[in-house]
Amino acid sequence: MIFDLLVFGSFGAVYAYLLLWRHSHTDLLADMPFNSCRGVLMVKRSGFEIMAEILILCKKPQTKTKIMYMTNLSWRMLHNYLSTLQSKGLIEVHHSLTKYAATPKGVKFVETWKKLAKLL
Repeated sequence: MIFDLLVFGSFGAVYAYLLLWRHSHTDLLADMPFNSCRGVLMVKRSGFEIMAEILILCKKPQTKTKIMYMTNLSWRMLHNYLSTLQSKGLIEVHHSLTKYAATPKGVKFVETWKKLAKLL
């Protein structure tokens, strides 16, 4: 990790932080039936897969920034998906008004998506 900081500068620091965060939050990532931490290989995701990733992360209330970084979405795309999920009743604004949390309907969507992902 020190080598990364020396070689890559601030990018190395961000990369090291993300590695440490992912290591400490394996419980969130383990719930995903697909590989959210793709590493080197990037695979194009479907809209349903992105929505499922957002809902899995929002089992516990999350900020927009954390959702954006963990799902690797741009700010504009994140807003599109959050508004779609809100209009369908799958996600709601948490009490603090800055965090989003999955609704029971959203949790049911994730469970159904996991079953479907196993079939594929």
